[in-house]
Order: sequence, then C-alpha cells, then structure tokens
Amino acid sequence: MLKSPLDLSFRGASVYNNFTFVITLIFLFLLSLRNSWITYLTRKEKFYYTFFAFMFLWGVSYLFDFAYELPVAYHSLVHAVFINGSWFFLFFYTLTCSIYLLLQLPTARIFERKMQEVKSLQNLTRAISVELDTSRLTSLITNLIIEVTDSHVSWIELYQPAADSFHVVATKNLSVQDATKLERGALQKLSGQILKERKSLVLNELTSDQKKTYFHGFRTKIASLVVTPIIGVNDQFFGLLYAAKSTSFGFDPDDVNLLEAFANQVAIALENADLLQKSFERERLEQELKIAREVQLRLLPQTRPSLAGYQLTTETIAAYEVGGDYFDFIPRHDQNQMGIVIGDVSGKGTSAAFYMAEVKGIIQSVAQQLHSPYDILCHTNKVLSESLEKKSFITLAFAVLDFKAHALTFARAGHCPIFHYKAQSKQVVYHQPEGIAVGLDRGPIFNKILEEQIVSLEKGDVVVFYTDGLSEAMNVKLEEYTENRMAHILKQYADQSVETIKKHLISDVFEFIGEHHLHDDLTLIILKRME
Repeated sequence: MLKSPLDLSFRGASVYNNFTFVITLIFLFLLSLRNSWITYLTRKEKFYYTFFAFMFLWGVSYLFDFAYELPVAYHSLVHAVFINGSWFFLFFYTLTCSIYLLLQLPTARIFERKMQEVKSLQNLTRAISVELDTSRLTSLITNLIIEVTDSHVSWIELYQPAADSFHVVATKNLSVQDATKLERGALQKLSGQILKERKSLVLNELTSDQKKTYFHGFRTKIASLVVTPIIGVNDQFFGLLYAAKSTSFGFDPDDVNLLEAFANQVAIALENADLLQKSFERERLEQELKIAREVQLRLLPQTRPSLAGYQLTTETIAAYEVGGDYFDFIPRHDQNQMGIVIGDVSGKGTSAAFYMAEVKGIIQSVAQQLHSPYDILCHTNKVLSESLEKKSFITLAFAVLDFKAHALTFARAGHCPIFHYKAQSKQVVYHQPEGIAVGLDRGPIFNKILEEQIVSLEKGDVVVFYTDGLSEAMNVKLEEYTENRMAHILKQYADQSVETIKKHLISDVFEFIGEHHLHDDLTLIILKRME
C-alpha cells in the first residue's frame, strides 16, 4: 500500500519522521470519527447520504494510485506526505460515515419520530406561553396530535363541573354530524369511566359492540382509540384528549406517553388561562372599586358648615372594599336650622356607591319641600323602595339641628343609635327611636314603625352620629369594638374639643383592631354645643 520513496520503516534516521507521520494518521483517524451530525438527519436524508457515502468511498479508493504517484514524491516529499495524509483522512471519514449511516438506518424512523415529538412539545410549550385564548390553543393541540401520532381524527372535550358534562371544544378531521353526536353525549359512559379512574385508556381494536355503543352512525371510521385525561397540578380534572385511527392496533405505548405529555401541557395552559382570567377579573374589580371610591368621595361634603355656638367635625375612613357610607349637611329655609343625614347602603362596590348617589339626590330634593325628619324619611322610603333590589336596603338617620332653640329633632330608619353625652349628668344616653331600614317595606309598615324624637342640647353636650363600621370594627380575635367602648372614650374626653374627641376615638379603634383591617367603611359626625 505504501509506495517508495515514502518509507514508513522505523530504521535509521527516518524513525523520527515516520513516527510523526504515524501520530498524524492516528489523529486523522480520530478526527474522522466526529460524525455525530448524522444522528440529526431525517430518515429520507439518511438514505440519500448512505448512497452518496458509498459512492464517495469508491471514488476515494480509486484515488489511491493517484495519491501515491512517485513523481510527486520525487518533486516534493512534503507535498507527497500532505497528499497521503489527506487521502487517509478522506478514506477514514467516508468509511466511518458509511458504517454509521448503515447502523442508523434501522432506527431512523424511531429517531425521527422522537425528534418530531420533541419539536411538537416545544411548539406546544411556546404556544402556551403566548396563546391566551383557550379555543385557539385547543385547536393547535388537535393539529399537533394528528401530526405527531399519525392519527386520522382528534378532538378535545372539557369538563363542566356545574353541569357534570363534557363539552367538545376542538376537533380535527371530524364531521359536524359526528361532533354533534359527541356533544350530545355519545361517549358519556366512556368519559365517566375515565373521570372516575383518572388514567389513560387504549382501545386498539374496537369490538363490534364497542363501535355500536360509542360510534353508532358515525361517518368517520374509527377502529382504534386513545383517551387521555387532562389533570392539573392540584388534581383538578379539566377534560379529555382523544386520538383515533381508522386502522386497528394503530397506537403503541409511545403514542400514549406522548398524548399524556400533551395532556400535561394542556393542563398547564388551562390553569394559566384560569389564573389569567382571575387576574383580569381582579383587575376589573379593583378598577370598579376605584371608580366607586371616587364616586363616594365626590358625594360627601367637601367642607363643613359653620354653626353658631357649636363645634362640628366629621371623619370617613375607607375600608379596602367600597361600602355605602354616606353623610351630608342639608341647608334649611330657616337659617337657624341645619339638616344632618347619615346612612349606610347595604352591599359593596359600585352598586352601593350608585345607591348612595341616589339617596343623596332624593334627600336633598325632599328636604327642601318637607320639614320634619319623619316626613323626609317616609318620602325617601317611598321613592327608593321602588328602585332598590329586594336584597338591598339602606339605614338612615336624619336630624334637624335648631342652633337657636338648641334642639335636635331626629328620626332613625334602622340606623345605629345616636350617642348623646349630657354634660350636666356626665352620662352617655343612646337615642334609639323606632324605625326599620329604607327599602324593607314600601310604606305602610315603615310609616307606622318610624318614630321622631326631640332632645334639648345643653352647654357642653356632645352628639355623635356614626356607622356600624366603627362599632363593629373587629380585632384579630374577631371581637367587636362595641358601643360601650365608644361611650367610655366619649365620657373621658367630652370636655375637650370635637377634634380631640375624634382623634382619641379613632386612635382607640385602631389600637383595638391592631393588625386586622377594617372590613367596612367608618363614618363619624361629632357635634358639640359650646355656648
């Protein structure tokens, strides 16, 4: 094989040169083994490359005589060694590639399928990260199932717990008539079995009874079937993933494993979609609460009226949820009088805020025509009971302060008691005239029960109007603040200004609840006679 003058004998002075040449050949041989790229060729490409590899191997072998032409060696020994080494590399590389291709051919189909499965899972994972629409996502999955498993038909059914039924959300190669039969529960028995067992089912050869039971009258020919449950991380059952073929024994364990992998990805996607929907809903509710809060704040008085001989202060502290707390000061035709109204609309959110706006408009209008708190509340109930929902009601207290006669006339429609600190006796009196909430009755019962009361205010007397967000504020032990604690604080600081009373009362409430949040809005009006 080796021709003169290339002598690879290890004798004499040539031993060093020949040793170096042999090391180079070994290196070239090792380099020729770097052909892992063949693994990633498709099955079709491997057939083509095998044919061309053997053709190229024959061509390289044919070049042997040319690679060892003596004139080249006589002309330049360096060129001859280079040509010899190049021929050895080409021969070794072509030979190893040919052998490797031959070894790869029997498993080429399996490897190509595995690569396709990995690619499909990558596509599905990528789709999950960007696709937020459930219908488009499920349609993509049915297409991938057809592509990877060579199925003829595929569809997805999602489970609806409320109705305890399955709904077909995506189909591929299934006629409208067959999809309608599935929607009507053609596979109800089969679906119920998988819902109970929570594991995949393979029917590789449908019997005549099974075809009659499940696919009677179907236009699509189905001879083998795989059903895989879609189960989330918290064992939440989302639905079923179906793949079917028109030939018997069409599915192997690899197909089932792939469908289970797809089902896991679908479960992740559906969980993400559910979380996203909840996030959108939470964002919508937060926006709604923001709007309701803005509406509520605009409806409350921006300034406090100045009353001769009296001090007046107010406070409204919003809870996280928007309630329907409302208060207002209504000017009277008699300039020696001032109307005071405080109320609480049942419910939360925008509905409570809009009811609050309606109450404000009605009372401001009625208070200009009627004089007594009794008449004002009766008329307000008559108007509002026609528009309020059955589950909604409003508690109201309306008072008229005559700061010339120093008298307070008031009526209470189911609202919290009115606290009255009497400076002379230094006692707190709870005024609770009879009355039911607005909206609970259209008129006769409301008018009959409602009472009006008049109290005289002496110098130093303090009157407190409030909503139940104050008295029912709870601590971490779910204990309520109670009206008794309010009365204690009121007695303790009644001889000071209304701002000081308010400061200590609010401070005591928050000291009581500690780390617990207010569950309802807190509204407070404090009135004190100074002269």
